[in-house]
Amino acid sequence: MGQRPFSSARRSRQGQPARAISHLQRALADRVRVLGEDHPSTLASRNNLAHAYRSAGDLGRAIPLFEQNLTDTERVRCYRPPMEGQPD
Repeated sequence: MGQRPFSSARRSRQGQPARAISHLQRALADRVRVLGEDHPSTLASRNNLAHAYRSAGDLGRAIPLFEQNLTDTERVRCYRPPMEGQPD
């Protein structure tokens, strides 16, 4: 589980986005299985996979992952946008 994201980033930079995506998909599946959907490492893995899809030009897969990750991160961190007229 530990080295996969690093080797995936290297593959993506080396022009092998399909291999990088494959590794990142497995890393995300591992993290979901072991750590759960809401663990910060799972959220980071989902974000990494979304970036890999974006880099490969697959916005149809990237955008939903980015959106899911934003929603989950806000929920997990109890994000509350500032009310209008209130200081940040």
